[in-house]
Amino acid sequence: MNTRLQKRDIHAIRRWAVLVGVNHYQDEKIRNLRFSVNDAHALFQLLNRSTDSGYGPDRVQLMTGKSPDEKVTRMDILTQLLAWSNQAERDDLLLFYFSGHGDVVNGDAYLLPTDAQRLDLLSDTAVSLQRIKSIMQQSKARAKVIILDACHVGAALSGRATSTDNQAFIRSVFEQAEGIAIFASSAQDELSWEDANKAHGIFTYYLLEALSGEAKTAHKGFVTLNEAANHVTQKVKSWAGTNKLYQRPTLKFEGSGELVLITMPKEQMPQGAAAPITGTFSRINPVQRTFPNAVREVRDFIGRAHELKAVRQTLAATVDLPIAILGDRGIGKTSVLKRIEKMLAEQNWNGRQFLSFTLSPNGIFSYNDFIQNIWDGLYCELDPREFDNPQLFDQTISNLSFSRFANQLKLLSRMVPDMTYVVFIDEFGQIIHQCDDLESNKIEGLISYLVEHTDIPIVFIISLLQVLPGSYGSPFPRRPIQLLPFTREESGTLLTYLLTGYASLDQEGQDWLYEYAGGHPYFIKLMLAKLFDLHRLEDVDTVISLEMLQKAVKEACSSARAGELLGDIYTTYFSEEQRFVVMWLAQQKRPLSWDELQQSGAVVVTAAWQLINRHYLQEDGNGNVEFKLKFMGDWLCRWPNYTAELERLQIPEMTAVPSPTESEDTVRSCTTEKSGVCVDISTGRVYVNGEEIDTTLSNLEFQALVYLAKRSGEVVSKDELANSVYPGEHYEGDDQRISALIYRLRSAVELQKPYQYILTLRKRGFRIQNITLMETNNHERLNGNQI
Repeated sequence: MNTRLQKRDIHAIRRWAVLVGVNHYQDEKIRNLRFSVNDAHALFQLLNRSTDSGYGPDRVQLMTGKSPDEKVTRMDILTQLLAWSNQAERDDLLLFYFSGHGDVVNGDAYLLPTDAQRLDLLSDTAVSLQRIKSIMQQSKARAKVIILDACHVGAALSGRATSTDNQAFIRSVFEQAEGIAIFASSAQDELSWEDANKAHGIFTYYLLEALSGEAKTAHKGFVTLNEAANHVTQKVKSWAGTNKLYQRPTLKFEGSGELVLITMPKEQMPQGAAAPITGTFSRINPVQRTFPNAVREVRDFIGRAHELKAVRQTLAATVDLPIAILGDRGIGKTSVLKRIEKMLAEQNWNGRQFLSFTLSPNGIFSYNDFIQNIWDGLYCELDPREFDNPQLFDQTISNLSFSRFANQLKLLSRMVPDMTYVVFIDEFGQIIHQCDDLESNKIEGLISYLVEHTDIPIVFIISLLQVLPGSYGSPFPRRPIQLLPFTREESGTLLTYLLTGYASLDQEGQDWLYEYAGGHPYFIKLMLAKLFDLHRLEDVDTVISLEMLQKAVKEACSSARAGELLGDIYTTYFSEEQRFVVMWLAQQKRPLSWDELQQSGAVVVTAAWQLINRHYLQEDGNGNVEFKLKFMGDWLCRWPNYTAELERLQIPEMTAVPSPTESEDTVRSCTTEKSGVCVDISTGRVYVNGEEIDTTLSNLEFQALVYLAKRSGEVVSKDELANSVYPGEHYEGDDQRISALIYRLRSAVELQKPYQYILTLRKRGFRIQNITLMETNNHERLNGNQI
């Protein structure tokens, strides 16, 4: 061990840190990132978890560029680093961390702050890494560390950087770094990846894991740079290999002895050993096995029996149909994919064998990237040396048409008979988002072609956040398997599994937790994780009180994990009208009546129905609208953007809303909707462009129209529509009945072709648009349209 460490208490060493994370860039030519701010924020929290770490809030500066209103500039970074550099003393450590884009100009590496400008202004607006090194080299601090989760790739929207550019950037990072340890996220010819499931850059995710104590060797109360680097490198390489990618973190450190990055709290260090920083108790927190990452072990997987049964039935069929798992963020899509993968090896499939591999969306920006990744995945799973024609894999795949690529797959399937290939793609929508319209349509078209025009034994199993629009028509002819929040029974099973042997939670407490989380497994686990963080739950006699639960909930609502997930859902996956509804509910702190919602317009009523369908909201016992995910309502009130968002959306103050008692009130409301179809579910009247239709709809037709209105803006399959209007025992998949029903509805509401409100999408169903709902307290049904 370094003699300096023996002479001085490692807890007395002061450590200084400047942490920078940039997601948002002002220059439209620079691609925004998703998790750099989260990376820096998580590291900030970890370093400040205890004053014994050597850092402390007064010596750690967090600087983030999250949005146009929250930015970090070149001068901000240099000024703060210079201040810390001047204050650090001889035995101190000075750390600079950056997560964001990097670039290279004339062979010199630059880090891009929020206001960086590309083209000829980059060297004037970005932060020269050489300047960073120069400032740190002038400091008295004996230990100096630069950690970079950045590479040249991805900054330009116009295209991907070349290998030469990446090599120049990484090479410049390590040049002229005398006296400074530099730990970079990738090698010269590689990329640095983010992982949506982890909500971090992969490099930083495992860095956080290392500094939390997992990299520390036994009988020591600290984590050294070499230990952290070894842990991160091993984990990143393993992750990259699993995802068929390449990323190797690189460390350059020419000093002697052990450079300590962080020390463990004293109270967590029993004599002769150091407990990890991740917990305050000796036993492993059971929630950590399944949160926040996907569930990988079968023993940890809870629920979803109905969904897995549907997957089994599809895979057991003679036709290899694609399978889509649809659900909002955090609902457990990745866990289900992992469970299906295990299921392929467990179950007896009547002699059928599966060979599966996972296709990562990262790095797929075109049709050529897509087919190359499929081919590479097959290459990695099969041993070409065992084939009669090993040269098959040497053939060029780029620019192959659908039929020519299918022929390549046919040749492969003939060499490996009786094998069904299963391609797992988590967050398939990310690929569609990354590609332009032409390329994304070609990718969807290829999958459709393989399903409809070939007998190649290949199954695509994907997860989706939203139904894809695709002009080729969906490659997934059956309706997606939708993941909903847990049932009360599934929630109870999860709670019992995680708490058994640690503490007990009575039925009242289980019900309270279920209601507060709306059955959402992510938030159930988040609150349990905080419960374990706050209390020593390792005594089976411990009874969890409501007060303990409420304290954990408060911590969970204020956590970075809640902010990252709910913030992304709110800003990315809610429409403006849906944001209006949830912000109004959060502000009022009470349920809203349909009359109140209707006063803000039919689009707001429709948005409320859509959020009910997505299980964020629900109707209470009085028929009013409230949060089903009550956690979201409390989080919104704690959200830093809460006040500004209320003002931006012009949320109305609490007012008494008159309840219309005459049917004419409803007529006036619907006649104000001068465009589109307006359906009043209280009176049974239907209006087109403000005029009531002449056609009298049957009860069945009106019920179908109400269902379609609730799904306005979405794609509705024939199965979904049928299940909503026909009792299950009477509907046997007769498409002609649904087609006839749609024909009658169009005859009533469509004035002319081309259709404007109920659009047919080949092999997918119907896209519903510009149909809104009204509801009043007048429940008299007109035109015989009693539901």
